Amino acid sequence: MIYGTMVTEQEIVNEKEIIVQPIWILVSVAPYAVPGEYSGEIKVTLDHKTELSLTLELLILSLVRKESDSYYLNLWQYPYASAAYYHLTPFSDEHLAIMEHIMEPYRRAGGNIGTASIVEEPWYHQTYCDYPSMVGWKLEKGVWEFDYHDFDIWAEFLLERMKIPYIECYSIVPWNNTLFYWENDSLKSKVLEPGSEAWENVWGAFLASFVEHLDTRGWFDHIIISMDERPIPEMEAALNLIGQVKNAEGFSLKTGGAVEHYDEKIWDRLFTVTPHISTISQKGIPASLFRQIAWNGEKRECLQACTV
Repeated sequence: MIYGTMVTEQEIVNEKEIIVQPIWILVSVAPYAVPGEYSGEIKVTLDHKTELSLTLELLILSLVRKESDSYYLNLWQYPYASAAYYHLTPFSDEHLAIMEHIMEPYRRAGGNIGTASIVEEPWYHQTYCDYPSMVGWKLEKGVWEFDYHDFDIWAEFLLERMKIPYIECYSIVPWNNTLFYWENDSLKSKVLEPGSEAWENVWGAFLASFVEHLDTRGWFDHIIISMDERPIPEMEAALNLIGQVKNAEGFSLKTGGAVEHYDEKIWDRLFTVTPHISTISQKGIPASLFRQIAWNGEKRECLQACTV
């Protein structure tokens, strides 16, 4: 049999009237469940009323997360994917109801980080689905304007409804460094080199607006400007600029990075540090750094598995 790599509504294989369709099954396990091997049956009813029986086997480990644990989980969210799959308007009430169902197990498992996009395609089309910006960018007569409508709905959902304490925003240094924006009713794009005068002018305008907006909403302390697998010079340029933009109380935004390299000076400036497991195995990052990974009141560190 041939299995597709993504869960879609399309038929993966249709040969001699046989269709193979992968599916996801979510199983809730009670915290008091006795560790061990379990099995059960899944009943599948086909269109012509034929019923099939499938065996589901589970292995429950003796792992219990206590609320006091310093452990935290950071799984990036792709809300646009669920909206597209269920044919819903992103961030509508119907969409958020589905996201709540998805996010609740994540929160119970120790999920403490939300994911938001502040530019179009932060990972430059690496994701299977489109990943638009939750912030609208518009250049009007040489002045940058920003629309936070979608960002506000998503941030309010994460922070207030799901009680997720932090949101990582991607990214001030997106993959390919391409910025998409509207000008004269046309969607345009430009490549901005981090640290260049043009880049500092554009991102300086955004950060000043964003910080003021977050102060108004009371979210400033919960927002992290994050970077994903960027070279050290790009991260350094971003950290320098972010540090220059202060809120009303004189603080700059928290920063984070999913990193493939170890640089003590860079890491000391990050609130969240997410080293790539493969880089550790290749000795790009010393494994000894992670013998005592903990939440120390100032910094969160976790290991990144990309992709599980």
